[in-house]
This record gives sequence, C-alpha cells and structure tokens, in this order.
Amino acid sequence: MDYVIDLVGVAGAIVLSIGLALWLEWMSLRGLMWLMPAKPVSRVMPQPVAASAVNDRYSRYSGTKAA
Repeated sequence: MDYVIDLVGVAGAIVLSIGLALWLEWMSLRGLMWLMPAKPVSRVMPQPVAASAVNDRYSRYSGTKAA
C-alpha cells in the first residue's frame, strides 16, 4: 500500500510540475505578444486584376512586354 501512495505522490508531483511549466510558458508568451507593437493583419482577399490591364502590358502569348 505504501508503494501505491508513493507512486501516486510522485506522479502527482510530475503532473503538477508539467502544468506549472506550461502555465508559466503561456503567461510569458502572452506577455511578449502584449509588448510587441503590431497591426492586425487584414484577412481580405486581394482584388483580381482586370484582364484588359494585363493584355495592355504584356503580349498575350509570349509573356513579353508588348511594343
């Protein structure tokens, strides 16, 4: 019975230490992100370019600039 109680105590200490380490890492990462000045990234897709604008600048078949 003492063996089971010792095993549960050691396992509990391991789980508690892993939980504490993860919590400290999470808090430090949150703090670093709070200190970083960044603008939010826009999630809007870019607008497609009109086909006429592409044809005006480049030759349709060769991919080179039109004269």
